[in-house]
Amino acid sequence: MYNIVKITDNCKKVWNTKGQDLNPVYSIYEEFRYPSVLKFAKKWEKNPFAEDVSKGKVRNLKLLSDKNYLKSLPKNTVGHAFYEFTKNKEANYITTFIQNTDTRNQEVVNTSKFIGLAHDLHHLLYEYDESLLGEALVQVTQIKFLFNQGSLLLGTMLLIKEALETKNYKKVWSLYKEARKISKDTDWELIFYYTGDFLERDLDSVRTQFNVVPANHFNNYKEKLAA
Repeated sequence: MYNIVKITDNCKKVWNTKGQDLNPVYSIYEEFRYPSVLKFAKKWEKNPFAEDVSKGKVRNLKLLSDKNYLKSLPKNTVGHAFYEFTKNKEANYITTFIQNTDTRNQEVVNTSKFIGLAHDLHHLLYEYDESLLGEALVQVTQIKFLFNQGSLLLGTMLLIKEALETKNYKKVWSLYKEARKISKDTDWELIFYYTGDFLERDLDSVRTQFNVVPANHFNNYKEKLAA
């Protein structure tokens, strides 16, 4: 049974912080964990890397924190795009992954953290930035992969905030529809992978592999706002 009071309280926190405080975001996901996690777990079993992920064995995790290496890669690669995406961050992905402040089973924690790492790959492939709008739209796409209604709630709520602040109601609605469509067309197996799996791969080749289309309407919208 969902805790409506807790969900409402965390939605208020997300609204007021524009999603910058991740604690209420995680809490909302947790509230909607069932029954979505059961459907996710059944499909996740087909992941050839599932056992390694549950044990905290993640491919190329050390390279993900090597900014000099990432910067040296050709600009059209996933790795260089990830460098541009994170160059102003101080995150240590190795430390973040192995730290356990969660009270759940360690295997569940490791899988959850891997999903968090995969989230960044989706930003890169769909070309959503980390603005309020970009994060909202990535959250909308995640319902395809996680089946968690919390992601749709978060994305929709942040899109409403964007629409109210910019008064671009029709355009924001079109961006929502674009996010639902491009995620619907994407192969679900994309969730088996994260940025570290494709560091030296061309971005477009990875998109082709998983039938990903960049969010062109979003990019056009951002360009018009910046003009």
